[in-house]
Amino acid sequence: MLLEPARTAFEIVRIMDLQPNGQTGYCVVVPQRDESVLAALGQEIDTLDAGVFKLVDLSRLTAPQMIDELLDLRATTVLLHGFESWSSDELKALDLNRSKLETGAFLLFAMDQATLGRFFEAAPNLRSYIGGNVFEIGGDPSEMTNEEVNARLVELRDHYRMTDEDVVAGVYAGTVRPEPHFAEWLILLGRPVLGKQ
Repeated sequence: MLLEPARTAFEIVRIMDLQPNGQTGYCVVVPQRDESVLAALGQEIDTLDAGVFKLVDLSRLTAPQMIDELLDLRATTVLLHGFESWSSDELKALDLNRSKLETGAFLLFAMDQATLGRFFEAAPNLRSYIGGNVFEIGGDPSEMTNEEVNARLVELRDHYRMTDEDVVAGVYAGTVRPEPHFAEWLILLGRPVLGKQ
């Protein structure tokens, strides 16, 4: 199945905002690289959504157990993951009980592309509910990966011939001249740019 170009967590949350309040919404997200993008999605939902966000790991639940859990959660948005461990029979059972998914929450089904194919084959009715809301989710291109952060820190250390500790101490003591590279350095280290330690 061909997916649209990858969306960021922010873009997925904007799509969710279009869903009328109190009406169940459906979306499938396929992580582009790894599960860390799901954490970013959860964080974005938690930050921007006024309701209650819940994460449900399905790897140890059956379809009826998942439905019971959804009914007990009373959440506004639920990210369901772990479908990879489900058999086609579990996916079919979910499809047969699809009307019980109508809880008023926005349901995000997270799965890899191979599982997506099995899911749509075993659950044709859910596929029609989901419609075109199937998106590959990737990291925000404006955010740096850990590798990129570390590489940039090495560049700054080499260029200025300073350690991270020297920069932090110098900026806060006022002995390092204020310039953008040092502010960037502090941000990359996760330190506040202004104020005291």
